[in-house]
Amino acid sequence: MSSLFLVFLIISILLTIVSLLLLIAYYTLMERHLIASIQRRQGPNVSGLFGLLQPLSDGVKLILKELFIPSNANTLLFLLSPIIVFVFALLQFVQIPIPLQAQSNTFFISLTSMLLFLALGSLASVGIFLSGWSSNSKYALLGTVRAISQIIGYELTLSTLFLVLSYLCFGYSISFIVEMQQKTISFWIAFFPLMCLLFIIFLAETNRSPFDLPEGESEIVAGFNVEYSGFLFALFFLGEYAKMLVTSIWLVLLFFKGGFLFQYSMQTLFIIKVLFIAYLFILIRAIVPRYRIDQLMSLGWTIFLPITFLCYLSVLLFTGYTF
Repeated sequence: MSSLFLVFLIISILLTIVSLLLLIAYYTLMERHLIASIQRRQGPNVSGLFGLLQPLSDGVKLILKELFIPSNANTLLFLLSPIIVFVFALLQFVQIPIPLQAQSNTFFISLTSMLLFLALGSLASVGIFLSGWSSNSKYALLGTVRAISQIIGYELTLSTLFLVLSYLCFGYSISFIVEMQQKTISFWIAFFPLMCLLFIIFLAETNRSPFDLPEGESEIVAGFNVEYSGFLFALFFLGEYAKMLVTSIWLVLLFFKGGFLFQYSMQTLFIIKVLFIAYLFILIRAIVPRYRIDQLMSLGWTIFLPITFLCYLSVLLFTGYTF
């Protein structure tokens, strides 16, 4: 029985990973089609019907492509860095709360803490740091410095925002936040400014436009991953898009009820909400120009951080917390 259970567990894990990889791959296809439509040009339409086989052909191409390692690079860290980014991006999917059965508030997993979300996101940045340092390239190092300074600035704001939500909801559990919205109203109505601020921070966290300075192609030739090719480059690429999907799911859970957690009939509505947030990531990339690095740092340290601290102090006063 134990061996059968182990086989079943391994098969389940492999199927879950393959499903997530396909989801991420076709999210990239969605992005390419939407940007092509906005820019009045043809998107992927050759590989398969409507280009549906394009992500698979791109994946095969990257796997078969020759892998180059710079002669002066730290080989071990160079190979390990994209794996760290990709693994911690996938681990954030584990935090999505799943009910044991329909109409049940008993969750299959309890690893749904906002603190764990912050920890996994921060550990993924270690891979970005190691990739730029181990490449022994000036452009890669510049991209790494930009990425780390950007992450530090916006992680502080994100942590403070999560503190605000935790005080309002009396805990760090995302499951409990979803339950509160089922009993009251959607938090996007009550805390719309916080939702907008969190969405902008997630743009910076995922290195998306207009905050894609660590990957500024016109300035530092793709930044921290400039020396990577083949499958290792694909891991960076998949990790970034996986994080976009995770943050889209978290925004839905935090502010849009995430109704599928309690009713299987609401799964379609939940997917539509997540796709809408994911669509906004793509839309902003297509229409908003990139910030300068000084503008980005000023936005994080002199505007967003003071605003979130004021929100935090206001919540402490509102809840009657005494120092």
